[in-house]
Amino acid sequence: MKQKKLMTIVASVIAAAFLTTACGGGQAAETTVASTEQTEQAVEQSGEETAAEAENDVAAKTAQWPDYAQFTPVEQLPEEPLKFAFLGYNNNPFWNLVHEGLEDATELFAGLNVEIEDVNIGNEITAKAYNDTIDACILKGYDGIVGVPLVAGTEVGINRAAEAGIPVVNIVGEAEGTDIPMNKLTCIMINSQKCAETHADALIECIEKNNGGEPIKYGYIQSYLGSKEDLQRKHFEEYLNEKLPGCEMIGPFEALDQAEKVYTAAKDMMNANPDLMAIIVSGGGPNGAARAVQELGKTGEVFVFANDEIPENLQYVKSGEMYEVMSQGPQGQVVDAFTVLYNYVVAGEEPESKLIDAKTFTVTQENVDEYLK
Repeated sequence: MKQKKLMTIVASVIAAAFLTTACGGGQAAETTVASTEQTEQAVEQSGEETAAEAENDVAAKTAQWPDYAQFTPVEQLPEEPLKFAFLGYNNNPFWNLVHEGLEDATELFAGLNVEIEDVNIGNEITAKAYNDTIDACILKGYDGIVGVPLVAGTEVGINRAAEAGIPVVNIVGEAEGTDIPMNKLTCIMINSQKCAETHADALIECIEKNNGGEPIKYGYIQSYLGSKEDLQRKHFEEYLNEKLPGCEMIGPFEALDQAEKVYTAAKDMMNANPDLMAIIVSGGGPNGAARAVQELGKTGEVFVFANDEIPENLQYVKSGEMYEVMSQGPQGQVVDAFTVLYNYVVAGEEPESKLIDAKTFTVTQENVDEYLK
């Protein structure tokens, strides 16, 4: 429609020029020059109108950005269509929340001339699987990548993407303290220290309510030993010992993000330690621990503390096996990551830092009904 409007203006001016020229004389030459100037002005004005309309269109779209996101796109469209890749997994229900955010991002950015492709790595959470997927993305020539590296060694693939001119934004988690610097654009994830302190504070509250504030014995289950969760666990221990000295930890146990392995570890711990009062699960599948508590008839005696507001976890919060669930804000992490990527590719806007805290919230029995669908 905009192009037809422009062509109509140009045609009208040119037609006027020809009619004047037909009358002959020097006046015709002057009129032709004037007509040319009018044509240029019309083209320039139409171009300005088109750019203004585009900016208004982008502004209208960004005004509808979800409340759970921290950032909004720049009010500028890419010069040509962009194609971004998302690298994720499907090995536990947490990824359902991530993919809800991916669906939102795909729809939102389609209106900004960006195609987002879901490149599913599968269930194998290893550096090799991740780096092989990164290499495939480099060959396909994506304009940017959002991914979930999680384990040490993935910095190799991320650096190869950066060398190929493809910016990478990490979410959810990345290995910390590796020997190889990671040339990422940024990482958006929950702050490990904040997460540890949130769970520890909730545990202290639970102990005060159910054990008179006296030290307890608790179990600790994490997805992968030797990952970023080690730092979170260590900070949890230090913080808890500072606030409530004398608590004894059983574990840590590795469960590989699998609910059945969490279930087995939790059941074994409770059978071997009848005085166990709490179980902390820092990775996927915490509903396995809640199921073990329920099956052993320990509801109200043993309490689970975990991440992620998946439906199974929320039901266990409601029935009392889980005392507290902390959201990692996965939907927001995904949309924010693509927004940061878009702003960098389209406008050269650098992210505020190399590590950005995700928006989080906690769920307890007091507010669980707000989140149950």
